[in-house]
Amino acid sequence: MCKPHDCGNHRFYGVFSEDKKRAWGLLVTVKDTDNAILHPSQYATDRWLGKPDQPIKAHLMGQLKADPNWK
Repeated sequence: MCKPHDCGNHRFYGVFSEDKKRAWGLLVTVKDTDNAILHPSQYATDRWLGKPDQPIKAHLMGQLKADPNWK
C-alpha cells in the first residue's frame, strides 16, 4: 500500500491475525534525494506498528524486498 501521489517515498505493509483482532505493520519512509531513486533501501527508515514478533517482521520485510523497485 502507498500514498497514490507519493509511492516512492512512503510504503506500508500490513498483516492481520487470523481472528482479525490484531494487526501489525511496517511503514517505510524513504528520504527524498536523487540517490534514493536508484537505491531506496539505503535511504529508508522503518517504523514497526503493533509490536510484531520476529516471524511477522520477517514476513513484512519479505513483502518489501519482493518489490522489484526495492534495491
